[in-house]
Amino acid sequence: MTELQSQEATAIVALTRWARPMNEELMALAPLLGETAYDLRLRMAGPAPVLVGQRLSLDQARDLLQVLLGRGHGAVAFEAKKVLDRAQIQRPRRIGIDGDILSLRTPDERRALDLKQIFCLLLAVHRSHEESSETIKQKKFSAGRAVMTGGLIRNKKKKVTITQSEDHRERVLYLFRRDGLQTIALHESLLIMEAEAEAIEATRNSNFTALLERIRQAAPHANYDERLSLPRKLDEIDLPAFMRSSTNALDVLAHCLVIAYAQNQIDPA
Repeated sequence: MTELQSQEATAIVALTRWARPMNEELMALAPLLGETAYDLRLRMAGPAPVLVGQRLSLDQARDLLQVLLGRGHGAVAFEAKKVLDRAQIQRPRRIGIDGDILSLRTPDERRALDLKQIFCLLLAVHRSHEESSETIKQKKFSAGRAVMTGGLIRNKKKKVTITQSEDHRERVLYLFRRDGLQTIALHESLLIMEAEAEAIEATRNSNFTALLERIRQAAPHANYDERLSLPRKLDEIDLPAFMRSSTNALDVLAHCLVIAYAQNQIDPA
């Protein structure tokens, strides 16, 4: 691989359908991927799509793809950066729906999307974990100090570190147009619904669920898939530093699925 290729190598190969049970394939695939069967099992045991190769050159990606297809598996390969750039993923803050038309507003523009032109609707769940630590000073009674100071000083100060952890869960609905341009990602935590007062639900969760149902009704011929709602480790997706985030990782997996649907490399959900 040349220096230029190594800097820009963002090709990804994903397995989207097993032709045979995974356990039967581990011994055959492990040597091809330069891994032990045990390590490969740990990496590929999750729900499809499973990333088999990451940050590959185009030639490496093509060779690996042919091996997987030759063994009967469903698989896709693409350049992550190029696909994400072309998709121009929009993440609107305000949204409304009127019949088959979805109105979208971002800080920069307002536009309308004809839901009859949607090719895929992919429901994902973005999971994140946060930890925070705080050090506080606590006063604690000290009998020794009380005796030594004649009762003038009864307490001693002690530093205590308190660690809190919190898990976050957010639904994201990807809308892929048939032309592959300007993909829409609707984030449950970002959306503000524009509708009549009686159409607004009491909670953000209820609003998102109602919106999902209306979009599915307006786009009955679109492929609908919830595979990305299953738990998976987004931090294991190896992207270049300038693309590295859990949001981009989820975007990459969504594109794995939509490309697989377009190339008939996946069984309908």
